Amino acid sequence: MRRSTVLNNINALISICRQKEFYGKEFDEALHEAYKAIETLEVGYWINVDKTHSQCSRCHAIFEISSPKGEYEGNSNYCPNCGAKMEI
Repeated sequence: MRRSTVLNNINALISICRQKEFYGKEFDEALHEAYKAIETLEVGYWINVDKTHSQCSRCHAIFEISSPKGEYEGNSNYCPNCGAKMEI
């Protein structure tokens, strides 16, 4: 599961529970599961393919480099395709 999906699910849960004024055991369990999913994210690193592209080591998706340092900067801490946390 992508990190962005998990965070969207957490935000949706919070929004729904606030509307219903519900902060019970079920809410706490759901948040705990969501945060557990975030903690178990895959770790990857950027592979420089050429002067204009980098590749995710986990899913092998290739992205155009937008940094003079030669790294993907759309969100260089996470792969936008698979959500792997990137070692920088």
